[in-house]
Amino acid sequence: MTESHQVHQELLGALHHLIPRTVYQDSRRLDTLAWAITGLCLMRTVHLSAWAEVTQSRAQTVASRIQRFSGWLHHPAMRAC
Repeated sequence: MTESHQVHQELLGALHHLIPRTVYQDSRRLDTLAWAITGLCLMRTVHLSAWAEVTQSRAQTVASRIQRFSGWLHHPAMRAC
C-alpha cells in the first residue's frame, strides 16, 4: 500500500465519522474530498495537477484526475457546504 493510499484510507474513515451522510449525500463526494486532502497534505500545494499525481483511481491519465477534482469543486452541491 502506498503512502497516499494509506493516508486516503485513514482520512476517509475519519470523514465518515465526522460528516453526516445527509451533508455529502453521495459517497463519491466524500472519497474525492479525502483524495483532495491527501493531495494537499502530501504535495503541499493547491494545484490540482499535483493532487492528481498522488491520487489513485481508475482514470488512466493525470488530465482525467484533474478533471475529476475540477468537476467536484464546481459541482452545485459544493456551494451549499
